[in-house]
Amino acid sequence: MWLKKLCMSLSFLLLLPVVGFCTSTTTISGDQTVTLSIAQYNQLSQIISQQEVISDQLQAKLQTLSQNSTVQQQTLTTLSSQLAACKQTIATTKQSLTSATTSLQAADQTLQRQEKSLETLQTQVKALEHHAAVLQRQRDMWAVGCGVLAAVVVHDRI
Repeated sequence: MWLKKLCMSLSFLLLLPVVGFCTSTTTISGDQTVTLSIAQYNQLSQIISQQEVISDQLQAKLQTLSQNSTVQQQTLTTLSSQLAACKQTIATTKQSLTSATTSLQAADQTLQRQEKSLETLQTQVKALEHHAAVLQRQRDMWAVGCGVLAAVVVHDRI
């Protein structure tokens, strides 16, 4: 029950920045030119690269978790779709930065939202990894307990 509430609230929180990013309240007329210093451009490029690496790592972890657990498949599917949305937003931001069609402030705000989304996804993936590890330990303990019980029963009958 709590897992369902957690997934619903996390989904809402993660989709909220995407909804805000998709809506546009300004109209762009004509060509706009944005001037960036080399340091600003390099900083934004470095942030984008870091976020791409994090998203790739999260994708690999999600694939590993989906292979290991069938119980959490729906949660993993939701996280995968959210990660895909984050990757799409990163790609859009990277393209906007390259073509200089967005202002530095808007790109920075988008990157900050993406940073928060990726941090939330990292937290969720860590929680799923922890849950999988706990389930594995529980299975191992039950197996040991059943083995000991079987040994005691066999020993008593002999």
